[in-house]
Amino acid sequence: MAAVAFDPCNNWMVRYFESRGHSTRLGDTISIVAAINASIIQGSVVGPPSYVIVASDLHPKHRKNLLSKYADDTYLLIGSSMIHTATEEFDNIQSWTAKNNLKIHPSKTKEMIVIGHKKSVLLPSSKQVIPGAKRVDTLRVLGVTLNQQLNMSDHIDRTLSSCASSQFALRTLRLHGLPSSSRAATGARLTTVASLLYASPAWWGFTTAEQRNRLERLLLRLRRGGFRPADSPSFEALARDADLGLFRSISSNPCHVLRHYFREREHTGHNLRPRAHNFALSIKDDRNFISRVLYRVLN
Repeated sequence: MAAVAFDPCNNWMVRYFESRGHSTRLGDTISIVAAINASIIQGSVVGPPSYVIVASDLHPKHRKNLLSKYADDTYLLIGSSMIHTATEEFDNIQSWTAKNNLKIHPSKTKEMIVIGHKKSVLLPSSKQVIPGAKRVDTLRVLGVTLNQQLNMSDHIDRTLSSCASSQFALRTLRLHGLPSSSRAATGARLTTVASLLYASPAWWGFTTAEQRNRLERLLLRLRRGGFRPADSPSFEALARDADLGLFRSISSNPCHVLRHYFREREHTGHNLRPRAHNFALSIKDDRNFISRVLYRVLN
């Protein structure tokens, strides 16, 4: 019988996952070590990929429904014509978790009815579509707050509220001797501006003119307060840079998680003028990141 030799990387991964334990310390008292034989190890780069592997066999029961998974978050998307399958889909997820020695977090199980922009649509009764799930008006998906109308009002409100706290912290640091304007600008960029721009390619196109003005006014207050240079770019310019930065990451990495949304342009055999990218153009829609950035790079 031939011996199987594993490479060092494989051996390292095996050692990483086996014989893990957990203990709790309270003062000088340390509990005994309890073995961990379930769940995903969080706090490392291996955490999200390991969940992807574990959840690779979790699929919706019906082809028209969609399961979206990232790290340890799972979202079940069901259209109005398939709402009668919601209980069956949730039962399928529960069966999968039991089979894989996992548990669904009860307080994180929520449902939201999306009505879009149709004001005439009536919401269903208060009875849950998914048994045990809490009905909510807003849902935070990977840091972006979505509401039933799928507009960005709640996300902008939450973000500006968070940035107000950051501004207060910056002013407090200045009162306590924050030494120079350059350090103040660095602090503002790493806190307030970073919070404003978080995931902007996903939501920037869906903002209204009034919401964009609110974002610009916040940056203006930072400039007036000395936390940003006088010639610092507008929020629109920062959002464009974020779009292009993400596009460069996608176009330079064939394995990027978003790459499959960008279709390669078919070769016609004609010697045409070189383009800024070789991706096929979609229907022009400035709200959508993919369409927005494909046309912007060409201009």
